[in-house]
Amino acid sequence: MKKVFLYLAAAVVLFSACKKEDEKVAVTGVQIEGSATVAINLNAERTLTVTVLPENADNQNVTWRSEPAGQDIISVTPNDQGAVIKANKRGEGIKIFVKTEEGGFEASVTVNVVDPGAVTGVEILMETTDKFIVRGSKVPINLKFTPENPDNKNVTWDFDSQFVNVTAKDASKGEYEVEGLLEADEITITVTTEDGEYTDVVVVNVVDPWILRSIELQEELYLEVNDAETISVTIIPPDARIKSIEWVSSDATVAKVTKKEGTDAEVEGLKEGTAKITVTVTSDDDEVFTAECEVEVKLVVLKLAQNWYLNAKFDWKDGWDVTRIEVKGTAGSAFTRDIDLTDAIHEAGFAVVSGLTPNTDYEATIFNADGELNTVEFKTLTVVDGEIDVPVWANLNDFVFNHARDYNVLKLDGGGAVYDEVRFRISTSITIKGGEGGTIIRTAGNKKMWGNNQKMDVIFDGIHFVYTGATGADIFNVDAAKGENGPSIDVKLIAFKNCIIEGFGRYVWQTSDNYDIVDEFLMENCIITGHLDGGNRRVINFPNASNKLGKVTIKNSTFVNVNRIVSASLDTAPTDPAVTEATVENCTFYDVATGTENLFDYNNKHAKVTISNSLFAKGKAVTSNIARTSGEKIATKNFHLNDFVPGNNSIPNIEKYDKTSDEVFTDPAKFDFSIKEATFKAEGVGDPWNKVLKF
Repeated sequence: MKKVFLYLAAAVVLFSACKKEDEKVAVTGVQIEGSATVAINLNAERTLTVTVLPENADNQNVTWRSEPAGQDIISVTPNDQGAVIKANKRGEGIKIFVKTEEGGFEASVTVNVVDPGAVTGVEILMETTDKFIVRGSKVPINLKFTPENPDNKNVTWDFDSQFVNVTAKDASKGEYEVEGLLEADEITITVTTEDGEYTDVVVVNVVDPWILRSIELQEELYLEVNDAETISVTIIPPDARIKSIEWVSSDATVAKVTKKEGTDAEVEGLKEGTAKITVTVTSDDDEVFTAECEVEVKLVVLKLAQNWYLNAKFDWKDGWDVTRIEVKGTAGSAFTRDIDLTDAIHEAGFAVVSGLTPNTDYEATIFNADGELNTVEFKTLTVVDGEIDVPVWANLNDFVFNHARDYNVLKLDGGGAVYDEVRFRISTSITIKGGEGGTIIRTAGNKKMWGNNQKMDVIFDGIHFVYTGATGADIFNVDAAKGENGPSIDVKLIAFKNCIIEGFGRYVWQTSDNYDIVDEFLMENCIITGHLDGGNRRVINFPNASNKLGKVTIKNSTFVNVNRIVSASLDTAPTDPAVTEATVENCTFYDVATGTENLFDYNNKHAKVTISNSLFAKGKAVTSNIARTSGEKIATKNFHLNDFVPGNNSIPNIEKYDKTSDEVFTDPAKFDFSIKEATFKAEGVGDPWNKVLKF
């Protein structure tokens, strides 16, 4: 009996299992993944991913429709994931529906088709004062589109042609002119875009060229005691006939009008205080116009000229017989410094105060024999995480860094901050770093970097150097002999990392002294471009036979419009440093090496040159030379394109790829040297960093 029961139980279980397998999983809903509203560019495609719920439902069939119906704005093509939608026309609020075959469940998404080249706004720009147009003259009336460069810039103008006329100067740039035809006030000019019918309005006045309509004068003027400045009244229209111009000061003991000539007046500050300068202009028909300028006069003898790390430089005016400067910490202990004008760090007219504390507020007071003259407040530079924060206002022109401190990193402002006319005086190791978002050091050239006779590291990291000078000047000219610290420099390392050096004229790095020594020169992740108008365009220049240049290492860098990378007129192989060599890895060279130049020129003296994984493109001459040295040349996995023909001083084992630069690179004219040629299989050759070059 027990056995029969067991067989019966097994049968029941088997029957139950079969029944579950036969049951279907019903559809309970459907969803479109992502946001309920999506934007898609005109002519672009996008995939809408659909999930039938539950995911293991037996019936996965769905249908699609759009509202408004039809395929003119959005076309829908089903696929395995859901559907691909394509934007055919501009439109907003297009509903795309998906519906399950089983149960009729629906989901939807709203699609807006965006045309990035479509006009979304227009603005009229006019610089004419008070929109006055002199009869018979033309003035610019320009358009500002949104976006800045739309596909369709066609517009229509609406105006009263009896009084004005608008004509195109360069419609592709939104540049027009309006001519005054007949005198009238408040003439409305309306512009309407063809794309989108956006409008803007400007109201102008056409005036007689001889009748005075208005005058203008600057509202404020700041003067120091004993200083003078010229202010001018603007006559509108400029050729209007006037009888007289009168200038008056409300307090001539504070600010006095000293000279008057036509529409100009010179105002001199006499003592501290405020005064109003009023100009009165009487027209030819006796109409009177007035304007005022508020003048503030301050006694300023002492100024903070520069803020150097823990030092501060002060300037003062001549003729005050200065005896001392007193510097006090506003929230701590004070010290007094008497100025000795024979001291090496002081000269008549300026003084340097050192030994200050970072991120501290100070006030400096200047004295002469009669007592206190005036006081200035200042704050020393901030140190964050061991880095000295050097804002633009601190002024890097003639920046002195000459003491070994706890902090040897200068962090410059980012966000595209521009430092002009920079000169460093350095005699200890230093790293100068750019800030996040880009840092520009703009120079017209020949910026001295004075050094001391000691082993030091000088590193630039993340700086965009922009050269603005002529073709015959250097970005850095290392010149210790003209400084105060000895006859030569003896540097352990000079490095440029993650830098752009744009448009240099003669040399990037030039030594001027006969006995300068550099153990190692490093360029890594850099982009170097030469001056478009010519010049020597040599990156590293050691022109004297007694110079000593050790190891040159260049990695992951691009060189454009450069004649030489290394130019070293070495007398013999130097014994200190013992090794003279150049190592080049993963670099791209474009528009380089004239017929008489060598990219790496050691004057046929003994130097080892190793080049690997590099790409040479577009030489400057029929043949272009790569390396001139009597030492060993080692080369592996290097290529040249057919517009770069290696000359007599080449490197071994360089392989030709029979395409031009324009065929291989994405857009060399715009400095995009990424590889577009699909058949170029030399993976890992050239500069992998070059896409960042965007001037």
